[in-house]
Amino acid sequence: MDSKIIRKALGAWLGAAGLFLAASPVLALPSFARQTGMSCAACHTVFPELTTYGRTFKLNGYTTTNTDELKDGSDEAGYRLEVNNTPPLAALIQISDTFTKQSPSSAGDLGSDQNGNLEFPNQFSLFYAGRISPQMGAFVQVTYDAASGALGMDNTDVRWANRFQVANTDLILGLTANNNPTVQDVFNTAPAWSFPYAGNNTGFGAPGMTQVESLGGNVAGVGPYLFWNQLLYVEISAYRSAPQGFGAGAAYPVELGFTPYWRVALTQDFGPNSAEIGAFGLDEHTVPSGASLPIGPQDHFTDLALDAQYQYVDKTSAFTLKGSCIWEDQTLDYSNGNGLASNPTN
Repeated sequence: MDSKIIRKALGAWLGAAGLFLAASPVLALPSFARQTGMSCAACHTVFPELTTYGRTFKLNGYTTTNTDELKDGSDEAGYRLEVNNTPPLAALIQISDTFTKQSPSSAGDLGSDQNGNLEFPNQFSLFYAGRISPQMGAFVQVTYDAASGALGMDNTDVRWANRFQVANTDLILGLTANNNPTVQDVFNTAPAWSFPYAGNNTGFGAPGMTQVESLGGNVAGVGPYLFWNQLLYVEISAYRSAPQGFGAGAAYPVELGFTPYWRVALTQDFGPNSAEIGAFGLDEHTVPSGASLPIGPQDHFTDLALDAQYQYVDKTSAFTLKGSCIWEDQTLDYSNGNGLASNPTN
């Protein structure tokens, strides 16, 4: 067979593998690489960890493009329509098989990952990830989850952003609509993108999670943000209950009113180094799903987090040191009064 044909066929198969064989929750998506014309390493150290350029790309609404566009209008009069020639679509499949040294003592010890049980897929996701218009872009993930046997909205972040020069300083103003507090964040200290980046259903993690870590797929929110002079980031968003599949909402608390979420961070680049220090939190009032409304007593959660990150990235190597600490105060007037909690406060 002709060597050119072999190389083309091999390239096509490798491209397909790059499109599908990847790990959750998000990666250097091929749709972003096609749109920007850059390698994955321009935006990422390892998935889903972002470089300075990757953070700027996200804050600008996923809109940076270096690809052919379909345009209607002219440079002089302005374009009425600018659409990427290539659809911003991608996919992933995650497969898992679990082996243990000895069988579990009971059927429930390993959850859905029983010994020798192949999950094909463990997870399958479709993405719309890229530019919608010159000032609007999206990262939308729809996922099939084997554990629940359901299809649902996964991490989703739709953005509008614009960039200005104010008194010789750079200012990005934006608006984010998303379904998971911290999924809009650009640092890997935030819960939505923190370690471990991927895992099966027997995964690694603490036995309990704070509210800011556990709302994904059960809420929807919107809020403005600004990034001033590549130094200061500020965001304020508000969330309401919005179950989105995977069996969500069946036993999940119902938000009462709006749940405010806030984020502030200082960041600075110096050569190949960058550093960040910040804080974030939320204030949530809930009652268990199925509770009669209107309601008197309710549960109140207040989360406060501090985070920091240092990153070194050059042409041949990358190093990131990051951490966060989340404090949560719980006042469980409803749950404690109805025998659902052992303590009135935690």
